[in-house]
Amino acid sequence: MPGPLRSVFVLVTCVLTLSTHAAADELAAAKARAEVGDAEGHYRLGLVHERGRVSERDLVAAVRHYQRAAEMGHVESQFALGLLFVGAVQGAPADEKKSFDWFASAAKQGHAKAAYFLAMSHESGVGTEANAELAFDWYRRAAGRGERAAPLAIARMYATGAGIQVNLPNAHAWNQVAIARGLEGARSYEAELEARMSEDEIERARTLAKGLLRKYAAGASR
Repeated sequence: MPGPLRSVFVLVTCVLTLSTHAAADELAAAKARAEVGDAEGHYRLGLVHERGRVSERDLVAAVRHYQRAAEMGHVESQFALGLLFVGAVQGAPADEKKSFDWFASAAKQGHAKAAYFLAMSHESGVGTEANAELAFDWYRRAAGRGERAAPLAIARMYATGAGIQVNLPNAHAWNQVAIARGLEGARSYEAELEARMSEDEIERARTLAKGLLRKYAAGASR
């Protein structure tokens, strides 16, 4: 093996070894915390099992530990269970009702992304009856909590009249927030909206957008 290639090989091997040791240390620390009934410890064990950091991936064990933590009110575990049960994680057992319930639990504790997923569940009728008004309400809450994808969903609901009366200026204004957050598809959607709007409506939308941008432009999801 040539010298430079050997050096790279040795470096990569060292990095992987250190990574394995770090994962093993993380597992030991999480186990110690979980054994004394610590919610964060169970959550971290859930992550280790879900991602297969130390041994093979074990989603059954991940669900078991997430559930222990979630029942103690651990919000990230509640959201993790929502994702697992909705089928967002490949290989996880799907259960739409459980997914909806865990998203609702996390959302009611203020979790931004859980609020967004709860809104989608209401909109599409996953784990519950479809309810556009509740979907709109939860998209608004998600936007207020910083969920970056929520403004585009709100814009589309205003444009189609799903859960709220059709209001193209409001749709355009919310879409400006989506553009400010760099959401894919928001620029092209702006053109679609403007094709349906009068000049007066577009001007009114720009005025509305100024207020929304001051309040919602930043979108760092929890």
